[in-house]
Amino acid sequence: MLVGLGPLGLSYILRAEGMGYFRRGAAAPQIEAGQLEIVEGAPKFT
Repeated sequence: MLVGLGPLGLSYILRAEGMGYFRRGAAAPQIEAGQLEIVEGAPKFT
């Protein structure tokens, strides 16, 4: 499944226990809360 709606996609991924690429700024609260983790070695997009 592809979800490309920024915050809405992030909300869905959290509920579905999936994975995805998100802007670090958008995902920072969930990273700090331990809901998401940064995957070392994953490709970075600029």
